[in-house]
Amino acid sequence: MRKHIIDRIWSIILCRFVSDYIIVGYQKSCGLKAQANTNTFDLYRLNFLSKQGPNFQRHFPNLNYEIGKEIPELYKRRYLPVILESEGLHTGAEVGVFRGQFAEWNLEMWPSCTRYLLVDLWEHQENYADVSNVEKSKQDANLKRTIARLERFKDRYEICHNYSTVCAERHKDEVFDFVYIDARHDYKGVLQDLAYWWPLVKKGGIMAGHDFVYQRQGPKKTGQNWTVNYDGTVDHLGRAVRGAVEEFFGMENRTIYVTKWNEDFPTWIVRK
Repeated sequence: MRKHIIDRIWSIILCRFVSDYIIVGYQKSCGLKAQANTNTFDLYRLNFLSKQGPNFQRHFPNLNYEIGKEIPELYKRRYLPVILESEGLHTGAEVGVFRGQFAEWNLEMWPSCTRYLLVDLWEHQENYADVSNVEKSKQDANLKRTIARLERFKDRYEICHNYSTVCAERHKDEVFDFVYIDARHDYKGVLQDLAYWWPLVKKGGIMAGHDFVYQRQGPKKTGQNWTVNYDGTVDHLGRAVRGAVEEFFGMENRTIYVTKWNEDFPTWIVRK
């Protein structure tokens, strides 16, 4: 009897500890809702946690949600691979790569991903007042840095070095579990990327993107002008990324989820 009580106490302590780390083997004993497609969702979580700051634990996403329909509240975009891994998803695309930092994080923290497509022009563009729109030599350096950074993942990723629309046209519909949009930030540019890449997301999959803001928010504060569209026209309403995302998914009747961290440049997330 005493051993039973001691074992139960240890079980409660372990559950309190493990529930923050979401180790699947203990979900039922802790009274958590069992998640679908979480066979690989195990001790790698400890590695994930080890790379975070001291405040990470209290912001870890609650995975007690209906997979394929809802999106749990996320504190910041670095938590996205937790969702992708927990749902057993395998294919992704990142549209707008820059130097590959976010791609590196996703490939490291999403071990079940077997194919990750990197899409970027890596060229200076006209009509684009954005801090990442640097001269040709720096764009070349960004591409080289990306390739070097992702060397250990070379069997899991591929690059489409072209316009995002051209890269999208090379794929059939519903081929990706996850697509992340972070290319141009002007209203028309974002609308175009959404129109081309949304059909490529599988039903039940996830599309997300960076910088869910209007021009008067983050861009203005950082001296960027996202009102100039790719065709040279000016969006005097300053809709930028947020306006395009709200308009597009409003027509699709989809719920837009937004990360809580970084008010200037948060990430938006949509379930297909």
